[in-house]
Amino acid sequence: MSGIRVLVAMSHAGVRRCIQEDLELPGSIEVVGLAETGMGAIEAARQLLPDVILIDFHLADINGLEATSNLVRELPSVQVVVLGAEDDEAYREAALNWGAKSYLPTWVASDKLRGTVLSLAGC
Repeated sequence: MSGIRVLVAMSHAGVRRCIQEDLELPGSIEVVGLAETGMGAIEAARQLLPDVILIDFHLADINGLEATSNLVRELPSVQVVVLGAEDDEAYREAALNWGAKSYLPTWVASDKLRGTVLSLAGC
C-alpha cells in the first residue's frame, strides 16, 4: 500500500513541523509538502496532487476558507481539513460551507488528526 499523500498549509513554521512530525506514519501517511500561505497551498496542491490537505483557517494572502473553496473546485478529489485555533461551531460550519470535509482545532490530539486523515482517504 502506498501512503496517503498529505499537504500541510499552516502560517507558522513551528506548527507545520509539529503537524508533520505528529502525522507521518511510515507506510500509511506521508507529508509530501508544506505551505505557508493560501496561494502557496493552491500551487503546491496543483504540483503534488495530495489526497488530503490540512489548511490553516487564518492564512496570510487568502484565508483558509477561500483557499479551500478554490482547492475543491480545481481538485475535486482532494479532501480538505481546515484547522483553526477556535473550537467553535460557527468556524466548523463555515469550513464545511466552503467545501472542507472536516474542521478540527489546531491543537487536536495527534491520534485524532491521523484518524481523520485515514478516514477521509478511505482507510
